[in-house]
Amino acid sequence: MAVKESDVMKLKREIKEKGISGAYLFYGEELYLRDLYIDKIRGVIPEDGFEEFNLITLDGKTAGLETMADAIESYPMMSEKKLVIVRDSGIFKKAREEEVRFWTEELKNLPDYCVLLFIEDSVDKRSAVYKVISKNGTAVDFAYLRPYELTAWVQGEVLKAKKKMSKNVIEYFVSVCQDGLINLKNELDKLLCACDEEITEFDVKRMVSKSLNVQVFDLSDCIMQKDTDRAFTILQDLKTTRESAFTILYLLNSMFDKMLLSKLMLADGAPVSEVERRLGLPPFIAKKYYNGAKGFSEEFLTERVKRVPELDLAIKQGKIAEWDALYKFIFEAIGR
Repeated sequence: MAVKESDVMKLKREIKEKGISGAYLFYGEELYLRDLYIDKIRGVIPEDGFEEFNLITLDGKTAGLETMADAIESYPMMSEKKLVIVRDSGIFKKAREEEVRFWTEELKNLPDYCVLLFIEDSVDKRSAVYKVISKNGTAVDFAYLRPYELTAWVQGEVLKAKKKMSKNVIEYFVSVCQDGLINLKNELDKLLCACDEEITEFDVKRMVSKSLNVQVFDLSDCIMQKDTDRAFTILQDLKTTRESAFTILYLLNSMFDKMLLSKLMLADGAPVSEVERRLGLPPFIAKKYYNGAKGFSEEFLTERVKRVPELDLAIKQGKIAEWDALYKFIFEAIGR
């Protein structure tokens, strides 16, 4: 059976073949890829230059329907096609009745000479206008890449820079970085500039800024090892970078909850693949949880999961400040 072409692959093929036409919707978390493909489309349309006439960018929040219609329906100048970009319209989440009617008509009858590109941060796939563009155009979700895709991307960048980085080091590097290719690229650029021929795990540990999730895992290590000094240092660093204590507290809660689920399932004889499925995480990430759970008892994990709602209530009642609640949660756990 033939494999269905993904929207990203279809877009890539159309750009390569210069077959860009119709309406497109770009959305999703992976801004690096989204912006890369916006630039690629701009490199193809308008094909004969004259961007000042044939490239129209509209603010979707302020441009009225009449302005949208004029931009779409006016002919290109000295070019076969023109590109109309509409940013942050919000119509793919919630649209007024007149907007639904307008865009239903426009998208069904888009002129051949107009390429229409919507750029949104997020969409509601149940919305009327989203359904219309899915049927009459191409909606591309630029979701965060999976770990193996990120690993392959880093490997390619390292080779381009004519340097070396082993697969294990690349996987470790990917695991400690914040989500998104923009963050990954910024951290990799630091390594490529500062390191000699080969980038080592020591280089990554020394130079790369860890994601919040990774620092929360470091706090769990401190709890496991009863390392009060290191826990205090991590918390001070997080406070200095103005991270939200409330967010950290709930990340700890989520982490201990996943560890507890892993521990219970493995104790019942569930295979690792089933644990990964229930966690809803790729093996690369899920492994951190079921390995981390080995260092804690079931009773401890249960108590920690129950403790967060208690502290949450105390914060909301004004009995304790957020950062004080976080310190209390950590040092209570270390003292047990």
